Amino acid sequence: MKIKISFLFLISCLYVSAQYNLSAVLPKVKAMQLQYSGFTVAFDTTICSPVYSVYILTKEKLNHSPGDRKNFKFLNDSRVHCTLVDDYKYSGYDKGHLTPFADSKYSAESMHDCFYVSNMCPQIHSFNAGIWERLERNVRKIAQKYDSIIVISAPVIKSEHNVGKLVVPAKFYKILYSVKYNQGIAFIMDQSSEGNIFDYSYPISSIDTLTKLKFFPVNKMRNTFQKTFWNINEK
Repeated sequence: MKIKISFLFLISCLYVSAQYNLSAVLPKVKAMQLQYSGFTVAFDTTICSPVYSVYILTKEKLNHSPGDRKNFKFLNDSRVHCTLVDDYKYSGYDKGHLTPFADSKYSAESMHDCFYVSNMCPQIHSFNAGIWERLERNVRKIAQKYDSIIVISAPVIKSEHNVGKLVVPAKFYKILYSVKYNQGIAFIMDQSSEGNIFDYSYPISSIDTLTKLKFFPVNKMRNTFQKTFWNINEK
């Protein structure tokens, strides 16, 4: 039975990937493309920071027994030498996942890989455990509702703000795209943001001026968004 479920899950993931070409929605960046189990991180070694993480979150991926994060530890990626787990010691910042653990529980490999430090950015604890975590929870609700969504998470590095060896982002953003319904939305937050997540919702095109990165470049939906489509009764 377990083999059958895993096979069906694999087929569903391949179907979603075949239906939508991820490379066509991403900007061209001078960055290492770090392939992990279930997600990709573009990492810029010149500024020692992830540019973005991207993955497809499906209803099937969320229908798995919860993993215990106590069984996993933060890891250094041998391909990236400029950021290490130890850099966070005594920094006062959380290791903030771009691809979160709770979105990765569908396999042991994906849970393991999401703990690579290359998938992290420094986050103030109140932000990481507050509005950003609530946004992540609501992303999972949206995936349950609409079957599959593309999720892009990223920092905004505006100027050098270093704490030791850490590059601290001024803001973070998250882009969601419903493959089935051709609907998109972006959330842009600074590390002091609080309140309702939809107070920070924008069309995807808002990312252009913020970062000079153009996501979904040929899709007209990028210029607008329907808040009612994405509303999942966030409090």
